[in-house]
Amino acid sequence: MSELDEFTAQLNAGGPGQGGQQPQRGPGGQPQPNADQIAAMKAAEEMRKKMEARPLTFEDLKGKVDVKWFGHAGFKIHFMDKDNEHRNIYVDIWIDNKDCPEEEKKECPNDADLALVTHGQLDHSMHAPFLIMAGKRETKQIVCTSEVGGFYEMFRRIPPSFITKMQKGGSKDFGFCKLTMVHADHPSTCVGPQGV
Repeated sequence: MSELDEFTAQLNAGGPGQGGQQPQRGPGGQPQPNADQIAAMKAAEEMRKKMEARPLTFEDLKGKVDVKWFGHAGFKIHFMDKDNEHRNIYVDIWIDNKDCPEEEKKECPNDADLALVTHGQLDHSMHAPFLIMAGKRETKQIVCTSEVGGFYEMFRRIPPSFITKMQKGGSKDFGFCKLTMVHADHPSTCVGPQGV
């Protein structure tokens, strides 16, 4: 099972023992998934197959650099880089918000190069894992603070190879764009298992 397959199964199943349930133990004391987790893993496998079968899909550019609003604080910036490669940067995507275009709710975009997360609150950070999970780009990355990156690794089971961690004042050159993390006065929380 690949890193992405494991991540998909764990993300959808929630992991043993979550939700107040004690994990069942199998031979050798290994935790065994419960019925809900098994159903979630089957659904995740079906979704994975569907995503793998779907070709990489780019949105047509209307100008040199296009900006599309996804409702709330979410934006997509897409452009052609110096090598004539289509690039897609998503910022704080929350697809479930009421202002997100309906066509974007039908299928998760699979063209993300970068998913930028400004802070950990769910309305800014919830869908970055799905953009990466559905993504077809080989060098796809979530870009976030070290704390949010650690949260994604621990509670969303995102492999560290898909995360670029930064801190205020830091810059990172991705070749097709350079990002600098700036100061913002905003509280941030990440809700883990059982609301913690």
